[in-house]
Amino acid sequence: MRAAPLLESDPAAAAVHASRILAEFPDHAEARLLLASARRRLGDASAALAALEPLSNSQSDSAFLQLEMGRTYAASGMMTEALATYRRAVTQDPNLAEGWCELAACLFEKGETLEADRAFAKFVRLRPDPPELNDAKLAIVENRLDAAEAILRERLRQSPKDAVAMLRLAELAVQRENLVEAERYLSACLKIAPGYAAARYELARLLLELQRDPEVLLLTERLLAAEPGNLDYLSLKAHALRRIG
Repeated sequence: MRAAPLLESDPAAAAVHASRILAEFPDHAEARLLLASARRRLGDASAALAALEPLSNSQSDSAFLQLEMGRTYAASGMMTEALATYRRAVTQDPNLAEGWCELAACLFEKGETLEADRAFAKFVRLRPDPPELNDAKLAIVENRLDAAEAILRERLRQSPKDAVAMLRLAELAVQRENLVEAERYLSACLKIAPGYAAARYELARLLLELQRDPEVLLLTERLLAAEPGNLDYLSLKAHALRRIG
C-alpha cells in the first residue's frame, strides 16, 4: 500500500519496495504486478514481462493483470499481443475504464478507426471527470470565465494531455467568441484523443458556424460511423448538406 502510490512519482522507489516484499514473499501477486509496472515505467519492458510471466497462469482471470501485460507488450512494440491482451482485459471486466482507453489507443495505432472510436466512447462513459473539471464546467455555465480558465490551465499544467480540460477551454473560448482559439483547442484535443466524439462534435458545430461545410461533413461522417442514429450528428450533417445544396 505504501509502495503503490510511488508508481507515478518515483517508479524506481516503487520497484525497490516491491522487490523487498518479493524477497520475503516470492508468491505475492500484487507485489509482482507492482514490480512489473514500475519496471515498465522505467523503460525496461523485458524485465517487466519477466516479472509478469509467473502470474500468467495463476492470475489469468485478472483484468488488471491483462491490462498491465497489454501495456508491457505495447512498450515492447508487440502490438498484436497487446491488442489481444487489452481485449481480454475488457472482456473480463467491461467496466475497466483504463482497459478501454488502452484498447482504443492500440486500435488507432493499427488503423482500426471505427472500433477504436467505439472503445474510446466506452472509456469516456466509464471514467468520471476529476472534480476540478466539474468545477470549471460550472464556472463556465455561471459565466465566471476567468475562474474557469484558471482551473483549467492548472489542470493542464498537472496533466498536459487531459483531453477533457482542452475541451472545456474550447467551450470557454466559444463563450468569449474567440472561435480561432476554440478551433485550436479542439484540434489539439483530437490529436491527443482521436476517438473523443464530444470534441469532434463541438468542432463540427464550430465549423458549421464558420460555414466550412465540407469539413463538417467529414467530421459528421466519422461520428455517424460509430453512432448512426445520433440525432445531433444527423442534424449537423443535414444543415451542412442543405447549405451546399
